[in-house]
Order: sequence, then C-alpha cells, then structure tokens
Amino acid sequence: MLNFLKRTLVPRARGTSGLAPASLDAFLSAAPAQVELPRYPPVDPGLPVVSAAAVMASQRELIERLRESCGFDEVGFRAHVLAPVEAVARCILLLPASSHEHFAGPGGLFRLCLEMALFCRQAAQSRVVEPMAPAEVRRAAEPRWRHACLLAGLLCELPRTLSSLTVTDEAGREWPACLGGLDAWLQRVQADRCHVVWRDGAGPGGAEAAGVLGDLVPKATLAWLNEGAPSVVPSMFRAALGQAAPEGDELAPLVLATRARVLAVEAVTRRSRYGHLRIGHHLELHLVDALRHRAATGQWVCGQGPLWFGLDGLFIEWPAAADAVRHDVIRNGVRGVPLSAFTLAELLGQADFLAPSAPGQWLWRIHTGTGEERTAVKVTEPRALLGHADAARLERPLTRPVGVDDDAPAAEPGRRSVAPRPASTDLATDEATMADTWRRCLEGGRTDLIAWLPGRRLALSQDLLSLSGHDVAAAAAVLERRRWLGRGDWPSSSARAGLLVFDGAVKPGLVLNDAGVVQLGLAPRAA
Repeated sequence: MLNFLKRTLVPRARGTSGLAPASLDAFLSAAPAQVELPRYPPVDPGLPVVSAAAVMASQRELIERLRESCGFDEVGFRAHVLAPVEAVARCILLLPASSHEHFAGPGGLFRLCLEMALFCRQAAQSRVVEPMAPAEVRRAAEPRWRHACLLAGLLCELPRTLSSLTVTDEAGREWPACLGGLDAWLQRVQADRCHVVWRDGAGPGGAEAAGVLGDLVPKATLAWLNEGAPSVVPSMFRAALGQAAPEGDELAPLVLATRARVLAVEAVTRRSRYGHLRIGHHLELHLVDALRHRAATGQWVCGQGPLWFGLDGLFIEWPAAADAVRHDVIRNGVRGVPLSAFTLAELLGQADFLAPSAPGQWLWRIHTGTGEERTAVKVTEPRALLGHADAARLERPLTRPVGVDDDAPAAEPGRRSVAPRPASTDLATDEATMADTWRRCLEGGRTDLIAWLPGRRLALSQDLLSLSGHDVAAAAAVLERRRWLGRGDWPSSSARAGLLVFDGAVKPGLVLNDAGVVQLGLAPRAA
C-alpha cells in the first residue's frame, strides 16, 4: 500500500522515469497552510468554559416565568429561587442532559432543570395540602410545599445525568462532582474547554448525588421549608433523588408526571426529529423554527387565522401562510428557499411535521369559525408547534362543515357510538361541560386523547383534561369525590394518575372507572 501511494501521489522528476527524491511524508505535509480542511471522522471540540451568569442569561425568559409563578417578592425570589438556580448553573454550566435523546445539546441540562422547576411549581398551584388541617396550618404548609415542588423539579435531573457522564479537561483530568461545581473546578485547573464522556447503562445517582444536591439549596431556604412543614424537606429530596415515596406523599408523583409531560413536549419539538444533518440546506429546521416563532410571539393565535385548532387537530392555512414563513426564513439568513408553497409543505411533510391528507398529498379542506372553506396543512403533533402554551381549541372538528351535528353518531367504521347525554342528573356545570368534551372526542375517534381500557374503563390523557378546562389534579379530585376514579397498572396502588398509552404514545393521564363511564353517558350504545 505504501508503494502504491508513493507511485500515485509523489510526482516524478521531469525527464526521469523514477520517483522524485522527496519522501512521501514530505509530500503529504505540503498542503497549503492557509487552508483549514475539515476532518473525517469529526473530532469532538468539547464545550467552552463560560460563566454561570452567561448560562443563566441564555435562559432569561424561563427565569422570568419562574419569577412570575413562584409567589415571592423580590427579596424572597432572590433568596429562595434565584440562589439555587445560580447554584445549579455553577454546578453544570453547559452540560447536556443526555447523549443523544432529550435536551442533548450544550446547555440542555440547565434548560431541562428550569422547565422542570417551572412546570412542577405550576402543577403544585392547584393542589390542596393537608385539607383536614386547621386553616393556619394550611397557610403555613401550602407555600412551602409548592416551593418544595419547584426545588424538586430543579434538582431531579442532576442525579440521572451526573451519574451517566464523566467530565474531563484537555489533559484528561476528571471533574469530581461531589467536591464542588464544574465552574470552580475548571477555574482551578485553568481549562478553557471541557469534554463529556458518556457511561452507557448508568442509572440514577445514589449517595454521591445526595451530597451534590445538598450543597445546591441554601440553608436558609431549607430552614424556611422546615419551619412550616417538617416533612416537606425529606419529601423534596426523595423526589429529587428518585427514591420511592411513602403512601400519601404527593410530591414525587407530581414530579414524575411533570417530567413525563416535559419530555413528551421536548420529543416532538426536538430539532433532530424533523430531518437529519447533511451537507447542503437543512430547510426543515428553519421552517419549523419560523412557524414556532410566529405562534410563540402571538403573531399567530389559534382561532384567528391562519392557525386553527379543532378536535381533529391543528391546521395552518396553506398556501396563505407560506409567504410569511418563507420571508421569515430568508430574514434569518437562509438563502435558496424554494418559492413554491407546495414544495415547502412537502419538505415539512417528509420530515413528519405535517400529516398527509392522502398518500403524497399535504393539503386539507377545513371549515373555519365562520364556516368558510379554506385549504390548510395539518400539524402531525400540535405540541410540536405550540410547545407548552395553552391554545384555544374549537369544540368541533374542522374537517367537516359547521352545520353537521357534532353529537350525531359517527359513521366511520371502528368508532364507538356513545350515549347522547349523561345518565347522572346532578352534575355541576363544569362537570357536564367536561363530560361533553370527552364525549365529542370519543365520538370523533380521538384515540390520541381518550382510549378504552379493559373492564369498560376509559383512559383520559392530560391533553384531554386541559382541553376540557381542568388539570390532572383538579380532574382527579372531581372523579375521586364522585367515586369514579379508576386505577391504572402503575407501580403504586395509591396513585391517582400515571402514564398511559394513547394511540401508541405514552402520556400522563387518569382512568375513569366503569361507574363513571355509565354515569357520564360515555358507555357504548347498544347496537
């Protein structure tokens, strides 16, 4: 092989038939110095060393949302929220949360920690703590329990990730996570970059993780939590470490349900889901980003066009909205964007962002709130566009005319026709509205929201409950009071909510038992 390379690559001297005197090594090292050639396979450049302040600034919007939802004044926010958030930022800097799955990019772990903190705190808002206790006891316990939910969410991802990776500097020295934050260690070893080595098969951290977490929450915060409810601090750390919770402890199930929701939304909004990196344009990512930006900034609002959200899914008027999206992509610096709206729809469809109306066809006919027929594209997974935002949804399908009776039995094969009204006559107004929404989705074949279980029970997804104006905790309270709350195949026999399968996807939700199915008029009609 070496001789072959010499014959092929080394030039012959002019006028001679032999090899030039220059050696092969000299020839191969003679590449122009000014040209920086890419290398294959690529080399991991590592993560740059940045300050904790820069990491926090990159997630300013989420931190502001934490400020709005935490319930503290400015002094309390700085002491009980911003201080542990900054401690987490110093501990992990730009570490990813996983090697290639959820929140896998630089800074992904910090983003996941903040999302968990925010959504755990929001989920805790509707919970009633110690309902049988005197009012003064509840007043002291509730704000502390809710803040413990925020902190458990902030910390719970650290044991999983830190037990799955090793961080080294350029010289191969390893970061001892139990002895302090990543920022202090990198400063001590005077490194300007660090590298992550993943350890396959590692599980949630144990004793070492407990030592890390204990240093991230200020002692003043722990003392404040302990003043009003001594059981809150142990419950918080159990949830953060992923340990089994005793019966009656609602903090750990809340964190697990929130984590399932956060990861489900991230899975459908993950950039890698809508294409594979390659040489040349990667337009799917830019198109999806432009669509999300318009929805997130309020330029597009569901129900006002071009965005329409009905029982049969989320639609974008097309080609009406195509020009705006195309101009947004070009304004972001991308060139060579196709002019044809149908080509753009095809790119999004082939990336599984859009659902086809027929094989190879991406346009649907929808009827808007005014009854006007328009053409549109259908987003495969609404959360991929809307994220965590709550969107107004029409209480009818969009792909059939407004004049059709929504309560009429469905004619499509495979759908189960249900009773026209609840059997129970003492339903509150909100309960009747909730049951009506469930009935519509059941009639419409929305198995991604509601699904039959053995024993004539119904699985109700968290998205369905949100659609009917309730969160999981509030709906569980209603069903439990009525003795209609069923149990799923969950590890804890006392769990009121858990993960269920809807149309092949795992989502958090509740189970409506047989009695509830009958009383709410959801039982299948007799043929």
